[in-house]
Amino acid sequence: MAVAVKMRPLSERQYAKETFRASQAALSYPEKVRQLVMLQERLRPIYAARGRIIVPWTLDRDEAGGTMSKQV
Repeated sequence: MAVAVKMRPLSERQYAKETFRASQAALSYPEKVRQLVMLQERLRPIYAARGRIIVPWTLDRDEAGGTMSKQV
């Protein structure tokens, strides 16, 4: 016979993480790429101070469909 385990409710911090992750998963692919590029831009000076050079992606809008393309 299976014993039911009483689970504690999520803390406010855990709930916030789950909510954030669900909202990120619901984003479209181009928006996820846009956020990645923004993160790369923010991390560039931190890595440069440590002697590591990173080159963030640049995004171009495709005039026909509005899609994003990565350029290195």
